[in-house]
Amino acid sequence: MQSTNEARFSKKVCSWTACEGFALFTDDLIIEILTWLPAKCLTRYKSVCKLWCVIIKSRKFIEKHMQHAKPSIRFINSLNSPPSKKPFKFCFTLDGLILERNILNESHGMINESHGYCRIRNPATNWNLVLPVQQVFSKYRFMIWMSMIYLPSSEKYKVLSVQADFVDIYLNVLTVGVDVTWRHVEVPVFCRHNRGIVRSMTCDGVSYIMRYCRKYELPHIFACQIKDECLVEIPLPQRVVSLCGTGSLFRLTECYNKFGLWCMLKGDFHIWILQDHTKAEWDERKIVLPPSVFKQYPFIESSRPYKVTSTEVFMSTGDPSQYLCYYFESKKVLWGYKSVTLATSLVSLF
Repeated sequence: MQSTNEARFSKKVCSWTACEGFALFTDDLIIEILTWLPAKCLTRYKSVCKLWCVIIKSRKFIEKHMQHAKPSIRFINSLNSPPSKKPFKFCFTLDGLILERNILNESHGMINESHGYCRIRNPATNWNLVLPVQQVFSKYRFMIWMSMIYLPSSEKYKVLSVQADFVDIYLNVLTVGVDVTWRHVEVPVFCRHNRGIVRSMTCDGVSYIMRYCRKYELPHIFACQIKDECLVEIPLPQRVVSLCGTGSLFRLTECYNKFGLWCMLKGDFHIWILQDHTKAEWDERKIVLPPSVFKQYPFIESSRPYKVTSTEVFMSTGDPSQYLCYYFESKKVLWGYKSVTLATSLVSLF
């Protein structure tokens, strides 16, 4: 169903020709001109008239504006910055918005209820929204992952928080602009009361949670559909099960914008890509690096390919704020700092 803003946007209830200066321009031309203007200017132009305000706030206009806007904001995710100088840590980005949490009084990732709040920030317009503080019932609880998605049906954003202690996993969701407090998502018994390390990532609106223990033990993978707020376990491919029995360790990775598991076998990276989490369809790929790369960078054997595309692979280094990138076509290796490049966005959640 079309929203109120979208309907008013398409019908153009006010006439552009009401102002003599716009008589020479068509409606589509004026809208096209507005989509090329900076975000800070458009936030002021919402006060020109009601029609301009409705159009600039509409989702259709925001998406068109983001297509025209050049990625101009580079956010460096330096994890080694002193907390006193950088009290917020980057968690997730969507539609030019940054989801970040306060780490000023955290101790080794443990959540402090009085200071463990989060916020959504739009660096293009210097706008930010502080989210409600999450209740912490366990003294030793760690923040594992945070992400958010956009719900076209309600034109709202939903935020997911994944936390864990030494035994259980905790999921909380918050619909921005609707919920006053965080809502707890019931975690099935099969993924609770199981000691081990918890890791998480989000791809295509689905958050994946992986809990693994030691060698020779099978990892457990769960998919959380943020929209429906449900959690299901995903069966592992048979080859992964057999390799776990030999002591191989598996870790998370993002491969072609999908969830994946990787493992180092005989000097090559083997990656299993989850093509469809509802059907548990996996696809195995192999990444072969030249021996010269391993000779020049011996730490690669113990590094993690945290993102794989059709042209390159990004691998972690000893410094959490840096990465190493290998290009398949040119077979070159480059160093870089982990950063997020954002396009200017008009999204406002008020």
